[in-house]
Amino acid sequence: MHNKELIILLDSKATTTQENRSRIATTILNNRHLFFPLSKISLVTDSPISVKAVWTLKFILKHTLIWISSHLYISSAHLSKEYNRE
Repeated sequence: MHNKELIILLDSKATTTQENRSRIATTILNNRHLFFPLSKISLVTDSPISVKAVWTLKFILKHTLIWISSHLYISSAHLSKEYNRE
């Protein structure tokens, strides 16, 4: 799965049910290279897809904190650079 497919996946799920969040989160966890693009999408404040990216990140964080902790430093540094760029 690539970044465009991630955007399509986030956009295609019309509701924010726990089942949909779980499905998208499972996709992210099975394609771990999509974590950083998901983080970037969540920072785009004028996009409705960013809201879905945020709740997906929240779901992943809540259910897989151990996996995330190993990526936290790299991710936060990347997110900080993205935030400061705007």
